[in-house]
Amino acid sequence: MDSKENILKGLQSGEYTVLDKPQSNATWWKNFNRIKNKDDKMIGYVQCVRCKNLFAYEPKNTGSSTLKNHVSSCKIAPNSSINTTEDMLLKNNNVPTDVKKNSLLMRVLRCARMI
Repeated sequence: MDSKENILKGLQSGEYTVLDKPQSNATWWKNFNRIKNKDDKMIGYVQCVRCKNLFAYEPKNTGSSTLKNHVSSCKIAPNSSINTTEDMLLKNNNVPTDVKKNSLLMRVLRCARMI
């Protein structure tokens, strides 16, 4: 498994991507995104949507107490301006332009289906 530093670099380069928040009844999950590799496989880390820190998480092997504790102690306010994957893509200059364009296209298509 890659180190946290390599995963953060991989997120910036597009080698890893964040997924939308998992569907869960646990409200603390809205503060984390799962991460997948270039083979579309989940890796053993999640990323806080507020502070962007990585935390080890394997559903079958690790508990969730570290994640729950982080939510209450995260230094970035819950209502910060970067609170969704799409917001992060648009406001992060390290995200490749083609990734931003694909994100925009997906949002447009999602809206078009609603009409």
